[in-house]
Formats: sequence, C-alpha cells, structure tokens
Amino acid sequence: MHARGYLLGLARCFLTPAPILTGIAVIIAAGLLRTEATAMFTVVVAAQLAAALALWAAPRILPNELVISPQEVRTRWRHPWGTFRGTAIPASQIEEVIVGKAPGGRKATAVQIISDAETLRFGAHLTREQMEWVRDCIIAVIGR
Repeated sequence: MHARGYLLGLARCFLTPAPILTGIAVIIAAGLLRTEATAMFTVVVAAQLAAALALWAAPRILPNELVISPQEVRTRWRHPWGTFRGTAIPASQIEEVIVGKAPGGRKATAVQIISDAETLRFGAHLTREQMEWVRDCIIAVIGR
C-alpha cells in the first residue's frame, strides 16, 4: 500500500527535471538533424511539463484525511471523485502513537500510528504543536 507513495515520490524526482533535460535534447537534436521534427519534441516537452506540474501540485490539492474512531484509525486521500489509498489499523492493534521521524530518518516528522503490521503517517505539513494535538486526540479516542 505504501509502495505507491514511494513510487510517486520517485516519479516526482525524475519528472520534475525531465522537461529541462528534454528541452536540451531537443536543441541538440534539432541542430544535428536540421529537420522540422522540433514540433514533435515540443509536444513531448509540453506533456512532460504538464505531468511534472500535476505531480508537484497533487499533494497540495488532494487533502490527506485522518478518521479516528474507537474501532480504528484510518488515513486516506480525497479527490473530487471520492477517496483512495485508504489504510486503517484497528484500535486494538495500535501499539504506539508518536510524533517523530520514520526509522532511518528519510521522511519528515509526522504523527505515526504504529502497530505490528503497519505504520500510518499523518500530518507532515503540520507544526510540531499541531502534530502533538493530533496525537493526543488519537490517544483520547482509541483509549475509550
């Protein structure tokens, strides 16, 4: 389930500079080939630029939601047509709720809901105080 998130991050790393690299390739190819093929390359560059813009904007446009109940804690992404990437941990399986970095320290600080099977991360965009408030809310609701 989380592999898609890692793949999105990896795609963002490569697709963001892709229009620049393709533009350089177009200039070199147009000079070497001396043809009118630059129109095709322009379409390719425009498509890559649109994809890079979409990948850059998606996390800012699509809200990440946290649903807390005494039975489970669920994270999901909402888009105009519904939700996707919903992941839940039953409240009885939650071992710890912390504010911190993921093991290895490669990800930003976030609220982490930890169980044996899975770790949910939420709120990396929040301030430390807001993350602590969310953590306290999760603990209060699942502790009932």
